[in-house]
Amino acid sequence: ANYNSYVEIVTRDSTLRKLIAGADKISQEAYKSVDGVLFSKDGTKLVAFPGGKSGTYTVPNGVTAIGNYAFDHCYKLTSVSMYNSVTEIGANAFSYCWNLKSIQLSINLKTLGKEALAYNPALKEIHLPGSLTSIGADAVLAYLDSNDHKVYYFINGIYCVPGTYSYEYVKALGIPEGKALKSEEAIEYKRGDVNADGITDLVDVNILLRASIGTVKLGANQSKAGNIDNSADGKITT
Repeated sequence: ANYNSYVEIVTRDSTLRKLIAGADKISQEAYKSVDGVLFSKDGTKLVAFPGGKSGTYTVPNGVTAIGNYAFDHCYKLTSVSMYNSVTEIGANAFSYCWNLKSIQLSINLKTLGKEALAYNPALKEIHLPGSLTSIGADAVLAYLDSNDHKVYYFINGIYCVPGTYSYEYVKALGIPEGKALKSEEAIEYKRGDVNADGITDLVDVNILLRASIGTVKLGANQSKAGNIDNSADGKITT
């Protein structure tokens, strides 16, 4: 029988019809779609992004987790940003996004899964926040060379705040300081643009507010950009 005949025969069976209907009900209860992007019903987890979508995308405010393989093989995606509500990015969440040129991670990110940002040849640089406490294997793998050697070098490097977990993680990969591993202090920040994304907006204000209460650790140049350490004594004041 051909495929259509097979479907017709299967759906005649009352038990299977109940199973299919049950699965649809579970799906409707557990997930929701917003502009083609699949989220958990409560909107706190981004489950899957359509592979055919192109251009830029901002993960909505309120999302706390980006699921495993959520953006995997989204070839047409060029830029991703997210609100600081995101604390977890799953395994392979952004792997094989071959045209992804930039990604702005949440400053409250705690977990970055295995190969979460791997195999993105167009990605110019990665800024790993000081909030990270867990990074999976090859999370920042750039590519494998012709001899299957792992390469972690991005065009402009991997930026971290010295003394943080993310900095020590990248350093342990054998990346030398000043080549691929770079200190956040090496970035030239413009006044008010503490996340160095080229614009001054509410995201920067949010970062400064969190820094003022001690929940975010800023680099020296970030503090200067936010004009919150005018005395240059290393203390953040408001």
